[in-house]
Amino acid sequence: MSNNTPNEFYGKEYKSPEFTQKIDDYRKKIDDYMRNLIKELVLDVKLKEGMEYALFNGGKRIRPILTLGVYEMIESFNKKAEKNAEDTENASKDADENDDINIDITPALPFAAAVEMVHVASLIQDDLPCMDDDDERRGKPSLHVKYNESSAILASDSLICLAFEAIVSNQDFNPYKVLEAARTLSFGFGANGVQSGQMLDLNTKLTTVDDYNALNLKKTATLIMTACLFGAILAGANMDEYTNIGEFGKNLGLAFQLKDDLLDFDTDENNLAILLGKKDSQELLDKYTEEAKFNIHKFGESSFFLQDLSNYLLNRDI
Repeated sequence: MSNNTPNEFYGKEYKSPEFTQKIDDYRKKIDDYMRNLIKELVLDVKLKEGMEYALFNGGKRIRPILTLGVYEMIESFNKKAEKNAEDTENASKDADENDDINIDITPALPFAAAVEMVHVASLIQDDLPCMDDDDERRGKPSLHVKYNESSAILASDSLICLAFEAIVSNQDFNPYKVLEAARTLSFGFGANGVQSGQMLDLNTKLTTVDDYNALNLKKTATLIMTACLFGAILAGANMDEYTNIGEFGKNLGLAFQLKDDLLDFDTDENNLAILLGKKDSQELLDKYTEEAKFNIHKFGESSFFLQDLSNYLLNRDI
């Protein structure tokens, strides 16, 4: 990698005029897929009710959107490269560079849904009395408050199982890609990722920047990185692309958590933003976001949506 700063590579902030519409389209497709999946595969009425209550409770769907966005970015970039390589006349090449290339994201939906389902399962667990003991989630009663603690645990377990069922049942991709996706999710959500982060949160007195960085990496960034790597795996990214996508997800995940910390600055007792102060936190947040955008700059105009998404997450107020 060059020592140049990210801004020297990709210049001004990217803007895609269809950004809001694309976010809405992605969310609808993800929600429709998950509703149909639960309808088809979950037979117990009470269990289904709890799973749906937690799953359709106003989530932003950032993680599955990242899976679809990375998949579409790499597929679009590769198809444009293939198209340009086939052109022999300058006139046709110029025309092709302006052609829209439509990518069907439908095959990637089970993987996008899977990462969202394990994320929601982690939120159910996080709210439990034995964990963070939160009575509300997104302005509504937590699942264990709405129903009961045992129902919440069973719904969480069921969402995790359903996530892996959605992945391994997929027949649109090479089985090796499916297995690699399952392994990646197991790592990101399991004992070296989210669960390790939760254990750290429960059993460690966090006092330093390094403490909070370790927590934020495991509890938040690792699953966001997993969501991005899903897209890379499914699109057949080469090793350099895979590495850069992983770094994109890591930086975006750290930025996402730090933004949450800033939004909770006046209500939390302790978090990284409170430890650093608002000014230094904002500077670090900007740095993480710029580095995330730099990680995908090589994909050119195919990365515009994810560049915009990075800016959106930086500037959000919820």
